[in-house]
Amino acid sequence: MARKASVALLDHFADLPDPRMERTKRHPLTDIIFIAVCAILCGANDFVGMEEFGKSKKAWLQKYLRLPNGIPSHDTFGRLFAALDANAFLGCFRSWVQSLAVATQGLLGRRRQGAEPGPRGQRLGWRESFVVGASGGRGEIQRDYGDPPFVGDSGVTWGDRDD
Repeated sequence: MARKASVALLDHFADLPDPRMERTKRHPLTDIIFIAVCAILCGANDFVGMEEFGKSKKAWLQKYLRLPNGIPSHDTFGRLFAALDANAFLGCFRSWVQSLAVATQGLLGRRRQGAEPGPRGQRLGWRESFVVGASGGRGEIQRDYGDPPFVGDSGVTWGDRDD
């Protein structure tokens, strides 16, 4: 997959083939992918967690997604991910992560010289770089489905959001 200049998650998944039959599409593919990726980055580790994240952040998600039939169920997440072409998904995901690395000049997951260590002295990985708030790693890592701080109007926002 060719690299895209945008850092917006949905831009990188726009061409992902949808394996579902037309009559079974209650939720747009991009809505399901967006919720799933945000949920995983915020600490969900299964399809039930993705649904719970979606329900707990529905108002926030509605700022970015259509959600014509609400939040997909855990069964919907499971069926979709079982049917998706794993290599195509991986290509889209890699493209997005690479765009973030370019946009941040490779700083994701690395400590800048002289920067404070993470909450318990550890080096923060790329996942934690997204879910640590504006404290720059000096606070606690949010594992309670906090608002993903990386999605904004321009596609990337660092730190806590006030909206």
